[in-house]
Parts: sequence; structure tokens; C-alpha cells
Amino acid sequence: MNVVLGDRELLDEALRYSTEAIKIAPQYAPMIGTQGAVFVRMFRPDKGIQLLRSALSRHSIPSARASTFCWLAIAESQKGNSEEAKKWLNKAHQTCPNLHLM
Repeated sequence: MNVVLGDRELLDEALRYSTEAIKIAPQYAPMIGTQGAVFVRMFRPDKGIQLLRSALSRHSIPSARASTFCWLAIAESQKGNSEEAKKWLNKAHQTCPNLHLM
């Protein structure tokens, strides 16, 4: 929830917690994706994309994959890549049309 709210203090907290969680379970896709989303919210899209792609390769649940696609779309938009962002949003919609982030 801290990531969605976007408050700087909450983002710092989310980054700290996700960093600790990744140390404990480095292959756990939800924490990798959370940290990727935090970096996107902090306007560090390249780092966010790296982590989000890593999480995506580990996710099998459609809603988790769709959420990751949404964050990738936001990151690409931050970089000015509107066509790539649209592609990610389309993938999100195809994967989980009723996703809360849509």
C-alpha cells in the first residue's frame, strides 16, 4: 500500500522493508516486484524495470503478473517510451482485465 500512496516517507519505509525481505528470500517475486515498484515511484525507472522484469520471470499468478505489467508501463512512461508503456498496459489488461491498478 505504501507504494500506491506514494508518500516519500512511506516509500523510504517500503524500500527498507523490501530490502530486508529480499535478503531473507532473494527469489521471492512479490518482494522483488514491490522493490521495483518503489524505485519507479521514486522516479528511478531503470532500476525499477530491472527488478520488475526479474519479478515477472518468477510470477505465475495472473493478477501479480498484470500488476507487474502496470508498473513496467509506468516506468516506461517515465522514460518517455509511450508506445512501450501502451504495450505493457495492454498485456496487463489481457492478463487480468479487472485489476485494481487499471
